[in-house]
Order: sequence, then structure tokens, then C-alpha cells
Amino acid sequence: ETLGRLIAMMNSQNKRNALVFDGKVFLGTIRKLDLLITHEPIAEMKVANIVKATTLLDENADAIEAAYIMFNVSANMLPVQRDGKIIGVVQVIDIIKLISDYDELKNMTAEDVSYNKTVGVDEDERIGVVLHMMHDLHTYNIPLLSGGKLAGMISISDILSKYSSQLSDSRQHGNKQTKDVKSKGHDSERSGIEDLPVRNFAAMGVPESIDYNSKLHNAAQLMNKRNIMSLAVMKNGAISGILTANDVLRAMASLYIGPKFNIKFAGLNKVKLAPDKLEYMQHIISHEAEKLRHYFDGDFDLEVRIKAYTKGGNREKYAVSMKMDGPGKIIESEEADWD
Repeated sequence: ETLGRLIAMMNSQNKRNALVFDGKVFLGTIRKLDLLITHEPIAEMKVANIVKATTLLDENADAIEAAYIMFNVSANMLPVQRDGKIIGVVQVIDIIKLISDYDELKNMTAEDVSYNKTVGVDEDERIGVVLHMMHDLHTYNIPLLSGGKLAGMISISDILSKYSSQLSDSRQHGNKQTKDVKSKGHDSERSGIEDLPVRNFAAMGVPESIDYNSKLHNAAQLMNKRNIMSLAVMKNGAISGILTANDVLRAMASLYIGPKFNIKFAGLNKVKLAPDKLEYMQHIISHEAEKLRHYFDGDFDLEVRIKAYTKGGNREKYAVSMKMDGPGKIIESEEADWD
């Protein structure tokens, strides 16, 4: 399957994610946003090239555990499994509407969760900038400003509609470029659109918004009702920021108490990396370790060993080995490559 066809299908069905199978074997998922962030030519690239391994949610998990996993693996959808087989999916919109079930969160407001103070994008901003903003904020909707005032909302579906239209036009006209603009690392089909202003895509009009003192559960219900991933936050009559579904997930995830895992690092003191690089690497490993939870029924230990090899010049080869030790199971993996 090609990405061009997948974009058209996801857009027509208004889906944010797609499950990818090879026959009956589940391979992973693709997010709508990832289709537009990739730097490969859209029309020819295969779906298998950008599919991502995805944490599976057990059918017996509650909303808090689902929120915790979603937040920690930066997902807005999780496949639900029973005995290793996919039986359905749960969306972030489905999870956040359940926040009112938890007394600890009933009085929490948008201000309490430290919503993002990004106020939106100007109508003349490039759409390429908006795509990366959506990626960074884990949302699919960004407020649109005109003259500094809230004027509309730009959504991932709006952008995909334009992409799908251009892909269709390029095939009908022998891949003729819509605009003779090229960005480094991008194919011509994409570059013409990424340089267009936001106003060419957005739905104008007053978007959904809440007051900064609004209860979080009311905001979550509004997101669920409108099937949107973010709301404009207003303060004293002006836009103050964006409340995203991910902000609500974070609040719910704070209630989670579950199995813990221990990470032991070995060899870090012998690797010639700047302190900030070492800290970043440890952060990534700790974050990604959450995805290993579904391999074990309980707690597990993770040992990460890093070794560097120098072969002349300034380059180094790094070898990373990992050993996961849990109830009744040990998993080991190793990889090596040049910096």
C-alpha cells in the first residue's frame, strides 16, 4: 500500500490512526500526522516504511492505566488485545471523557494543568510550521489568528484534504508541480503545499474555546463531543493558550499506580559524550522502557550496557546491549553502529 492511497482513505473516513497488518499479523500503527512529517516522496513511499511498533492495551485495563500508557508513549490511540490478538482500539477522546469519574480530578481546571501558552498561528504562517507545531504539542488542531485575534482553527484533516487533492492533480497532469518550490529533504509534491499560508487550509469562524478557569472534565467532554484534540483557552477576553487532549491525559496519568521497572546503566562513564547528551540518552531510554511493559506480567529490571570503539579519526562506534529480566522471562538485544 502507498501513502498516497492511505492519506485519501484516512481523510475520507476522518481517522487519526491506521492499524497495519501483514495478513493476520499485527505490525503496528500509523498516525495521520506522521504521514505529513515524513520526508520521503509520498506518492511512491510504502506504508510499511513508516509503521511504528505500538504498545498494546490489555482488555482489562482501566481508564487511568490507558491514560498513563498513552501519555508515556505519546499515542492518541492504543490497540486493545486479548491473549495477544487485537480485538479493538481505544482512542484518546474515549479516555479523557472519563475524567469526571475520578473525584481527585473533578475540581481541576485548565489553569491547574499548565496548558500550553502557545496562542496559535497567524493566518500568514507557512503550513509546514504548523505541522511541526502539531507534532510537538501532540495535537491535531491549532487556533488561527488574524490581526492577533482568534479567527478560526486549522486541523490535520484540513491539511490532508489539500495534500490528497494535490496528489490526485499531480497524477492526472503527469506529476506536474503545483508550485516550483523545493525544500531540502522534501519531495516536490509536498514542498509546494508546505510553503502555502495557513489561511489556505483553515476553517474560518470562531473555534471551540474555554475559559482558563473552566473545569477540566467539562473541557474533556467538549473535546469528545466535537471530536477535536485541543481547545483555545481564553483569559480576560483574549486567547491565552491551548489545552490539548494530551494535557488531560497527563492529569489522569498522575493517578496511576502500577508495576515499576528498574533501569541500570553500565559503561556511561567510559563513553565520550557531553553531559547533556548522556542525560538526553537516559531520558529516552527511560521513556521508551514503558513500551516494554506488555512483554511482562509484573515488574522487570532493565540493564543497558554501552561501549564505544574508536578506529582512527574522530568517529566512534557504539555498541548497546540490553537485558530485560522479568517474571519467567529474559529478553536480550544488541545493536552497534557508527556515530
